[in-house]
Amino acid sequence: RSVSRSRSCGVASQAPRPGTTTTQPGASIPVKRAYAEVSFGQLHYRELGQGEPILFLHKTPSSSVQFERTAPFFAEQGFRVLALDTPGFGLSDRHPSQPTMREYGLAVHQFLDAILPVVPAEVVPSEVVQA
Repeated sequence: RSVSRSRSCGVASQAPRPGTTTTQPGASIPVKRAYAEVSFGQLHYRELGQGEPILFLHKTPSSSVQFERTAPFFAEQGFRVLALDTPGFGLSDRHPSQPTMREYGLAVHQFLDAILPVVPAEVVPSEVVQA
């Protein structure tokens, strides 16, 4: 996937290839964009910084783009920021059916297991971090 698809959040932009590192506009910390395998496909995420992991979850409908301005601040404070595109949003695969809250939760759990097999993470819903 080299070009993001326009979703209900209205985001359509040139996207770097998965596994590449870019720098957010106005930020000095590189952003890695990658995918994690879950039971129904792949979830896209942005990762920046090092240290204790913190997971950012966007509003629906939206994507991890929502955190472009705030994620570097947390990375500069010593956190490893993981900003996830939830199923069907941003560059993540769509769930085969309309997912329930339980299925969204399972996808997040599978994502964390794939990325952080033994390390707990703080989870930050989008209402806490406003760009």
